[in-house]
Amino acid sequence: MRSLWKNATPNKAFVLQQAAWLCDTADAVGRPGECKFGSYSEWEFDFKVGCPNTPWAESKTLKKYGMSRICDDFFGFDWFCNIGAFWMCNDGLARNADQISKGQMNAVFPNLHDVSNAYVAKKLTNAVRCSLERVPHEIRKKFSAKSIRKGMITEIAMSPFITLFNVCARSGHWSGTSLESYMDCMNPLRSLPADNALHGNPLNMEPVMPDIDAVGGGNREQVEALLEELFVVDVPDFKRGGRLRIILETCFASMIRHLPEIVRLCGGHCLVASTLFRAAEMIGLTDARYPNLNPKSVLLQWSEMVSDKYRQEFDAAKLKTMNSSADAGALFNMLSQVARDVKELKEEKRNTELELAKEKALTDYLSQQNETL
Repeated sequence: MRSLWKNATPNKAFVLQQAAWLCDTADAVGRPGECKFGSYSEWEFDFKVGCPNTPWAESKTLKKYGMSRICDDFFGFDWFCNIGAFWMCNDGLARNADQISKGQMNAVFPNLHDVSNAYVAKKLTNAVRCSLERVPHEIRKKFSAKSIRKGMITEIAMSPFITLFNVCARSGHWSGTSLESYMDCMNPLRSLPADNALHGNPLNMEPVMPDIDAVGGGNREQVEALLEELFVVDVPDFKRGGRLRIILETCFASMIRHLPEIVRLCGGHCLVASTLFRAAEMIGLTDARYPNLNPKSVLLQWSEMVSDKYRQEFDAAKLKTMNSSADAGALFNMLSQVARDVKELKEEKRNTELELAKEKALTDYLSQQNETL
């Protein structure tokens, strides 16, 4: 993913769309081609759960099920960052007359609607191999779009305490029982444990979202100005006051949060970073708390604010989960006992070594005495 972001230029912005396809599919543990069925009309921000719910369609049966979305510490696997970059650099929320006439106003990826699943899978395979540009060709060609789903399920399955129901709720597989017919498949909470497993969190941890309001309420109009400068929005639900505006703001906050890492790994000239910096300059971004900073530096200060608030809330949510989880408590007790046992073994080993050293010293002394006699 890093190589796709790094290689993106104004003339090669399509690679960020490829990155969005990859991330959307991987995060949903989806089959190749399933990302083409995404529809904004089904999206919502679930305030009770605390994250977006972007229902996913299973390509074999067209069965739909809820899909939670949470953050990641690496921008390349952060769904919000990748979708935000697609919207920003590929005008992903803009619609032309032809797309509107075809009923694609709410299609997440309109340009995939006129092609077959096999064609989408081929595009994803190319994107996977492009993201592995430093890998030898003989190894790289072994990876395909199917590798995405295989890798994600493997990652989830290695998480402690994960269940078959957790995995199936995320991947869309049938559990082999009739229980699923009695479950609310659209409830994003069902897919959240496996989502947490994918991103290295405790399974029952509550979602934490980056918040652009971390920059201060007094800067709200400048935030809106940045959003207007960065995103061409034709989809009504994402316009100011729309029901999905909060998802657009969260994606923007995610890009701001990851900005220093993007600059470090991809360079300040990469398309995402340069687009954000240019927008800050275009609106003359300022902050009364930093009167001597230029727009670029102000944006980096905002990044620190968003990141600090996210980290504080994330740590608090993680601690809350660990304190309230019986499994976590049992695991903690077990690890504590193991630590005590290891300490005792080390002490016994040290004492044994001391005794052996004393006996050796005494033996050497007696040998010297015998030689003297």
